[in-house]
Amino acid sequence: MVTSTAQPGGGDDERARALQAYVAKVKEHRECEAKVKK
Repeated sequence: MVTSTAQPGGGDDERARALQAYVAKVKEHRECEAKVKK
């Protein structure tokens, strides 16, 4: 994982961004599943 920040392991911003992207993916997946079940 490459980080543009000087801090090792990325900063809180990077962590929050990754978390947001993950949440968006999960939400999308759930919506797709809901459509399939209908």
